[in-house]
Amino acid sequence: MNKFFQGFKYAFNGWILLFKSELNAKVHLFASVISFGLSIFLQLNYIEWALVILCVFGVLAAEGMNTAIEILANRISKERDDEIKKAKDVAAGAVLFASLAAAAIGCILFLPKIILLIQDV
Repeated sequence: MNKFFQGFKYAFNGWILLFKSELNAKVHLFASVISFGLSIFLQLNYIEWALVILCVFGVLAAEGMNTAIEILANRISKERDDEIKKAKDVAAGAVLFASLAAAAIGCILFLPKIILLIQDV
């Protein structure tokens, strides 16, 4: 059972490393806080909350995987390597896919509610 809890320690260390070292992770974390705040303010239902949670953690997971790939790639070679560049670009592209999907879902969920609030003022 000790190994089980040790795994959580490693994961939390990964989170700390990610948010301390990566500007994009900090930006995504900030966007996550805004998303959760809006979700509370706009009183999203359970399904809407589930979508926000999936989007937030999907983007953060993609950012974490991208960072891990970059760290490993930089460890393998500091020299310019076209194949390593491709791997890093694809990983960055995956984060962009996740971010665009999250932004689109955020617009679908939040904009109609915000528009209704503005119209009621």
